[in-house]
Amino acid sequence: MAFTARRIRKPVAVLAAAVTAAAGLALMPATTPPANAADATAVTITPNPASRGEAFEGWGTSLVWFANATAGYSPELREELYQKVFGEDGLNLNIARYNVGGGNASDVADYLNDGSAVEGWWKPVTEARPGQPASNLYNPDGTVDKTQANKLAFLNAWNPDDPASYNPDADQNQRWWVERLAADQQITHWEAFSNSPPWFMTKSGYVSGQVNTAKGENLLPEAEAKFAAYMRNAVELLEKGSGITVDTVDPFNEPNSGYWGTDINTATGKPPTTYTQKQEGALIYPAAQDRVTKLLAAELAKGTTDAVISAMDETDPTKFMTNWNGYSQAAKDAVAQLNVHTYGTNDRRRVRDLASSTDKPLWMSEVGGFWPGNPVFGDSTSGWDRSNITNGLGIASRMVNDLRELDPNAWVFWQPVEDTYKQEKADKGWGSIYVDFDCNYEGREGFSNRRINDGATQDQAKCKVLTNQKYNTTRNFTHYIRPGDFLIQNDNAKTASALRADGNGATLVHFNDTPTAEKVTIDLSRFGKIAPGAKVTPVVTTKSPLEDIEKNALVKGAPVAVDTAAKSATLDVPAASVVTFVVDGVSGVSDDAAPVEDGHSYHLTGEASGKYLTAGTNGAATIEELGTDAAGVAPQMWTFTAVNGKDEFANDRRWVLSNKDGKVLTGNGGVLNGSQSGAASLTSMTLDQAKTTPSAQWIVTTENGRQWTLVNAAAAIALQVSGNQTATGTSVALASSTGTTATASANPHQAWAFTDIADLKLLGVSPVELSTPVGTAPALPATVTPVYEAGPGKPLAVTWTPVDPASWQKAGKVTVYGSGADPYGQTFEAVLTVTVGSYIATDPASVTVGVGSSVAPAQAAAPGTVPGQIADGPARNPLAVTWDWSSVSDSSLQTPGTVTVQGTANGLPATRPSLWLTAFP
Repeated sequence: MAFTARRIRKPVAVLAAAVTAAAGLALMPATTPPANAADATAVTITPNPASRGEAFEGWGTSLVWFANATAGYSPELREELYQKVFGEDGLNLNIARYNVGGGNASDVADYLNDGSAVEGWWKPVTEARPGQPASNLYNPDGTVDKTQANKLAFLNAWNPDDPASYNPDADQNQRWWVERLAADQQITHWEAFSNSPPWFMTKSGYVSGQVNTAKGENLLPEAEAKFAAYMRNAVELLEKGSGITVDTVDPFNEPNSGYWGTDINTATGKPPTTYTQKQEGALIYPAAQDRVTKLLAAELAKGTTDAVISAMDETDPTKFMTNWNGYSQAAKDAVAQLNVHTYGTNDRRRVRDLASSTDKPLWMSEVGGFWPGNPVFGDSTSGWDRSNITNGLGIASRMVNDLRELDPNAWVFWQPVEDTYKQEKADKGWGSIYVDFDCNYEGREGFSNRRINDGATQDQAKCKVLTNQKYNTTRNFTHYIRPGDFLIQNDNAKTASALRADGNGATLVHFNDTPTAEKVTIDLSRFGKIAPGAKVTPVVTTKSPLEDIEKNALVKGAPVAVDTAAKSATLDVPAASVVTFVVDGVSGVSDDAAPVEDGHSYHLTGEASGKYLTAGTNGAATIEELGTDAAGVAPQMWTFTAVNGKDEFANDRRWVLSNKDGKVLTGNGGVLNGSQSGAASLTSMTLDQAKTTPSAQWIVTTENGRQWTLVNAAAAIALQVSGNQTATGTSVALASSTGTTATASANPHQAWAFTDIADLKLLGVSPVELSTPVGTAPALPATVTPVYEAGPGKPLAVTWTPVDPASWQKAGKVTVYGSGADPYGQTFEAVLTVTVGSYIATDPASVTVGVGSSVAPAQAAAPGTVPGQIADGPARNPLAVTWDWSSVSDSSLQTPGTVTVQGTANGLPATRPSLWLTAFP
């Protein structure tokens, strides 16, 4: 008796099964017609407000490198750029991540990309004095000292607690942006982060990483405490000097990714200046991350800032989990916010579950990239072509998938502003907004220094702000899913959705990355109320021409009224587009939207197996068939008790699952021991004890609003049938959450359907119909199908009253009565109607063959029986059939069409064999 989470309140009529085959045989080619390019693809999207996350903090960006590169530009150019990034008509971002620069030594020639050499907050020392070395890496004559004695001397002399060790006027370029944002009160959350410690705290002496021939960790162990103090003091100087309040500070950036390194010219022993290298970056392994995190926590506790620690801005969720599992509990406790990048996308669900289990906010704190053009959309194949809609569709896909699978509290760009010159020359399309990063060279202000060096005219070299299709499509998100809204899940893999902050109305952002238009139906049935006048307004972004790059962005369409009876609205969506659906007039949550209610008892059915979560007498949990009596179903009933009084539809609400014996379902493993697996077991404890024991608590999780998984609050991994098996008696354990991004679906071995026991009120059983020839006693069925308030259940045994054998000797109707009881002790009466008579007709049959087939395959595929009808009875009995193939030849199957084959069954001619065939070559 398997049910979905949607609890059906009305009884479901189940008709007697009838076989549909045919005595007439029709042959058709197996190919189906290709879809007409003008035909729209039907798509249905069902948002579920019962899957509500925490309030969304908003959209953001780091300020490096564009802020460092552009602060000295002309007021007009700088203002245009500012409005594109933070203005109401621009990206309208409300989160900013400030980069605490490390800064290379004073005597190291600049070798980093334009804008990426961010000034550190330590105070440079130009001339050495007793007890205070100069802030130089090399020897006084400029030669390389392989021992780096001066670096170590500077580190030893540098006092992180002495205000004189800092330059409070540092980093004026980036801070122009900080102070402008502060004046506008645009930013609701400030975060500070580090790409690298200062040069004198590194092993290599450079802020870009270890030298490439000896890659490895770059933070000196003896400098860890000073680095933590440096981060705290830099944040406090920033707060005091620029008038902001920093909310979170992350001392790392992609710390366990192996690509940080510094190229060295073998002839000079120094970084070459003939080309630029990446940026500041440092490899710091989990053990060192652990130590720095604890040191920073101690620093913040004694400082004046109220900032808390975020960590660790790793490249992808898999590396993030590797780092996290290497932390001590003290370091984990010190981290107040989880930050992860999605340059790799595996294991987003693992980080999501970790955030839920630790009750910590989660940010997707950095991503960037580009998607080359697709000619099917009218794009060029260039990566740089700013009119390529594929680039806009690509970032929309990444945003949707991050919002769906990570369920983050915020989504943050690496940087939406990129260096025009570099992207154009490399044929890439990173970023959404472009300006040359070299427009303030002395004597060439307002013009790109590199372009002039390349021989460009002044008009060609003039610095200007440009945008691309990513700028257009990302605004479908940032303009309409706003801070304070609540992310909710839906069942479409190409759609992100949110509930408005006040609970009235919703927003869906959908991308169509195909060359075919769509007809999208938005199913609003999971909302509790649809007000008169409810409507859906589409805001559409499609490809814009290069000469008017924002022409087709955010085009508002006519509102479509919601059909209040159908609880839906249908809208047309163009090919290759991103569409925001603004839904007005919906609120609340329908009765069948949430899978569980506090205090209710449920059957839990595995989606893949169709079997029931069952408590064993040995303390283990298994999957079993539904019990056939009260003793059998009792261990299959689980009572859900809410741990706290959170909003009943919050997606991180915790539950205790207990059975009839008072035992609770518990879990272990996972993050508790740094693994991706664990065990589930029944443990004796009171509800009050369970409410304070994370291993006895479960979080009901979904990524599509229709499949539900159970994540253990201690282990941060999901309840799963062991080995992805479906056999009766298989044990149930724990494993990391998995799923399929392309279909927005969970692992079916982790998905559970919930049947409320309160809904298992037996309404009756489905009527049964049989037919039999005169003189033949029929075989009566051993089971009948029960009908519960929640829908049809699994077959129940039935006992029929005896029938006088004479009843089968004459034509007519015979009624047989039966009775039985379900496993919950509810009795029922059953009615069986048997039609007694002679065969009068057969139902048609069909066979499909390909155009050009011979007769032989059709003969082999033809059925040996057809359904026979007795009198006016609805039931059918199989009758042996003989087909007459004399009128069919190979030639009749060479073109699309219908071919009729006659046959006889039980002496009856097969009179209804025709089937219309439509075939395409």
